[in-house]
Amino acid sequence: PGYNANSCKWYASASATTALATGLTYSPTISGNVTYYVASYNTGTGVESPMGDRKALHVSISAPAIPTISGTTDLCVGESTLLQVASPVSGLDYVWYSNAACTQQLENTTAFSTPVLTQNTDYYVIARTTSGNICQSETQTVNVIVKTLPTITSLTADTTVVCPGGAVALHVSGTGDSYQWSNAWSGNSGTGSSFTQNYPSGQTAEGTEYTTTVTAIGYQGNNCQ
Repeated sequence: PGYNANSCKWYASASATTALATGLTYSPTISGNVTYYVASYNTGTGVESPMGDRKALHVSISAPAIPTISGTTDLCVGESTLLQVASPVSGLDYVWYSNAACTQQLENTTAFSTPVLTQNTDYYVIARTTSGNICQSETQTVNVIVKTLPTITSLTADTTVVCPGGAVALHVSGTGDSYQWSNAWSGNSGTGSSFTQNYPSGQTAEGTEYTTTVTAIGYQGNNCQ
């Protein structure tokens, strides 16, 4: 301090008349770039340096960017996935958490392998500097969707006796998004909740067994079934 001062006054602008604080140090909480203005001040006499002599102090915040996460986030029950930081930056830690408050740390890594999952699960990751003043990014949330395995609740046929040249209509219901029909002698033979199997003349259908597999969209474009 100058002007025989033994302290300072801190201001939000060069022309502000009300000080933010008085003292040789000032420790505000800041959330972005900001400029403070400092005046010399004598606590005994109350003399303060002129407004035009205030010194500007520029404070800049350079927080890491919010991480971008890649990896499969659509799973079937009983599967796991690998979540990775896309283009990680050298000198930053990438810390994974199981809760939004980021108090329950899982790992410090650029590639996080989830455990086997049985329900929808959210993960949270931040980028954090490793030296100097520790700064961290805002939180990135990763939503992993876990789809239940579909079930068949009903499988019926209009008839179980078919003559050569005839047909049988099959019907299925359940929790699947789609259904794939197959049989023992021709493989996959149709899709949908209902399917009609035609038999050409001379085709013997006796003893043929039909099965149906329920499928639902899931992991890596494959189907949960």
